[in-house]
Amino acid sequence: MTRSVAGLRWLTKVVVGVLSALIFVSLAGAALACKKTHTIQSGESFVSLAEKFYGDANKWIIIFYANPLEAGFPPRALQIGQALKLPCAGQRAASPVSTAAISRPRLDSDGVISLVVAFNLTTETGVGKAVGFASVEEVRVEIAGKPDSALAVRVDLNSLSPGPHALHIHSKPDCGPGIKDGKVVLGMAAGGHLYLYGTGPEAGQKFQSHLGDLPDITVDADGTSRSQVLAPRLRLKDVRGRSLVVHATGDDNSYRQACAVIP
Repeated sequence: MTRSVAGLRWLTKVVVGVLSALIFVSLAGAALACKKTHTIQSGESFVSLAEKFYGDANKWIIIFYANPLEAGFPPRALQIGQALKLPCAGQRAASPVSTAAISRPRLDSDGVISLVVAFNLTTETGVGKAVGFASVEEVRVEIAGKPDSALAVRVDLNSLSPGPHALHIHSKPDCGPGIKDGKVVLGMAAGGHLYLYGTGPEAGQKFQSHLGDLPDITVDADGTSRSQVLAPRLRLKDVRGRSLVVHATGDDNSYRQACAVIP
């Protein structure tokens, strides 16, 4: 009798263990299951979705390429309620990844969360070969210990010359050539660098800043660049209707090699 009870208890433990394992595997599989579509919620962007579903913010371009652009409107602006396709390859359990230096994006006045702009090489006759994209989203950062606005610009570029490249926001939404001193200058139609007047993070502090002068990006030996820069004090409303320019080298005065209009 004792042996039978012991055997029954052993069998019960085995059954419970097997069931527990099956439940765990089932739950784990559900957590890792591919999510094929996602509806944009407040504060989400291509970058934040790449962090959430792929564990790598640099993979925002995967989601971007999976969602065809509207005809005649190359740049893509995400809207709350918009449905996106999510490629399964590389997906992980859907858990947000915190970023210490950057908080959630803010909404622009018309509900735009982030923008993706298309880069082309500059030519003497207009825009040339397509060379990639950049995600532009408004975030909150700390400046002098106080919260302030900033733009996070994440580039995914190709076919550029290796080395450092100056990155600027220019004042006009045009990537065509222009005439200077009687000569054709590539990208001159984009105008000069963006200067703004405003109030700094400390109450009452006024500034006149060269806010369009962004940190340099680096292009690898294969001609590609995938990196993020922060532009403090800028908001989406400050840069919409302007252009984003990649110069040929780290020299701010080098020729404008690639350009994207910010709608």
